[in-house]
Amino acid sequence: MAPEVLQRGARVYGLYCVSCHGADGSGRANASRSLDRPPRDFREAAFEHVSGPQGSLPTDADLDLVIRRGIPGTGMPPWDGMPDEDRHAVIQFLKTFSARWSSEVPAGGEASPT
Repeated sequence: MAPEVLQRGARVYGLYCVSCHGADGSGRANASRSLDRPPRDFREAAFEHVSGPQGSLPTDADLDLVIRRGIPGTGMPPWDGMPDEDRHAVIQFLKTFSARWSSEVPAGGEASPT
């Protein structure tokens, strides 16, 4: 992935995600303590909202949908006003937290762009 995209993704992550998911992607930041359900730990790359079989990596489209719509009943709000370029960049940045993204392809039919 282009360094500019990852830099933009890091900036977007810092603005919208770090307060719950943490700088290390663990899901254990200060704001997460007030949530009934802990935020996703991006280091594990274990996702519930995937278009492929359970346990598979989500496609970029899966992640985009979660970011835009949020997850009702959890602390994940909808970020539907986030610009497309920012969503794309933060999705690519999220993939840096786990080595699974370099060794597996999402089973939903979409290879991650590199």
